Amino acid sequence: MKLKALRPVLYLAHQYDRGDELPVNNPDMVEAWLEAGSAEWRTEEIPTGPSAPKAVPAAALAGQPGISDRGTEGDLTGRIPETPERKKPVSRKKKTQ
Repeated sequence: MKLKALRPVLYLAHQYDRGDELPVNNPDMVEAWLEAGSAEWRTEEIPTGPSAPKAVPAAALAGQPGISDRGTEGDLTGRIPETPERKKPVSRKKKTQ
């Protein structure tokens, strides 16, 4: 049996993630982890994966409307403008398809 972390644990300047095996050299800490529900004795593996979905912006772009550095009105000040030069290049695989 192994002591597996049920949630992230910081112990002796080492971060253990969910599902990692925790050290059992300190009986006081083992007892504290078990009482707090941070660890559990396991024989099988704990599945690890994304715990939360990716965030999707629900508001407008950051910046204030006004005259930008380029001198055009309607751009957002304080934001890097989206120009063709700043776009990511398309990979060659996508071009041929």
